[in-house]
Amino acid sequence: MFDRADGIEMPFRLRLYKKESGETFPRLELMEPMIVQNVKKKRWFTVDISYLGIRLPEEGFFIVVEILGKEYYSGKLVKSFGWYVNQIPNFGATTFPKAYNKDNYSIIKRDNKKWILYKNDEYQLQAKIIEER
Repeated sequence: MFDRADGIEMPFRLRLYKKESGETFPRLELMEPMIVQNVKKKRWFTVDISYLGIRLPEEGFFIVVEILGKEYYSGKLVKSFGWYVNQIPNFGATTFPKAYNKDNYSIIKRDNKKWILYKNDEYQLQAKIIEER
């Protein structure tokens, strides 16, 4: 998380989608969406979904974060890089080494429209997979 817009503790929706063979964009959700919040204002924080017992697909999965509707935020404007912007969560984009993401991309969806593929732009989300015993 970044705090450029003074919104590091603001809530957002977390979704988990199945990666389908031959498909670029997510379609099938693996869990009910949940709203999470970074209450300790940390740059990195953990959301534990192990209690859901999700069986991960062979092809992999997408972790999706979503900004909520304006009713979840204060409407306060804050100055960021010389502009006044809404106080909302801000996620850090970077480029990971090819060993972690050989395709090196992120997907973004704005205003419930189509998914858009962004090459060489990734968001810093990590998943720890716990093996079934």
